[in-house]
Amino acid sequence: MFHPDLYWKMGTGVIKKHGFLKALARLFYLRRDFGIWRQDLTVELPEVKSSKVWSGLPAAALEFRLVFAGELAEVWPSLSLQTARHHQQFLSRGYHCFAALQNGKVIGWVWWSDQKRRERDCVQRDVKALWPYMLPREVYIWDAFVPPEYRCKGIYVALHVSFCHFLKEKGYEKTLAWTYTTNIPAIRTLQRFKNEEIGRGCTERYLFIIERVRIMEFWGETSHADS
Repeated sequence: MFHPDLYWKMGTGVIKKHGFLKALARLFYLRRDFGIWRQDLTVELPEVKSSKVWSGLPAAALEFRLVFAGELAEVWPSLSLQTARHHQQFLSRGYHCFAALQNGKVIGWVWWSDQKRRERDCVQRDVKALWPYMLPREVYIWDAFVPPEYRCKGIYVALHVSFCHFLKEKGYEKTLAWTYTTNIPAIRTLQRFKNEEIGRGCTERYLFIIERVRIMEFWGETSHADS
């Protein structure tokens, strides 16, 4: 669906940041590079000190668990109707959401998949591009986020550690993820959890609408099994 106000804000923001000529060029084509990272869950995870993690938040009110389709409206009341439909679609197609909840409300999440998906069953372009590189007993993390008002409280660190322990209990051994090369905080977080960069790719956007994900190089271990 076309949203004139959204694209107007995007366009004026790019013009203010880069100038008119660069903004015009970005309108027709924009490329952003990203790194592909893999984490070994068999190594020891860093400890999380409760005094840092729960700063400003009551520990008793926090929990980390899977979110299910039937409870989206209850635990995620701020979702727009369109986003809620997308989440329902993700969950119905076998994708999973592991979340941090405060007083029963979602304050951070990790979307992931543990199955190699054919192109016709992919709801995310990056899943479509990266599924051939997944290993057996590996999880692909395609979205991880904590809202701005909950950042700098150690929430994501606690969420990620809880998520990794959850995966280990389920028998998984590795995680695969990607982040833009300009996202320094995310890269530092990945390095903190001993992720190794194993490839490079890029996202390409034409006219703000047409997008694709392309893998440029991959030097990590790859499963060639066609399943």
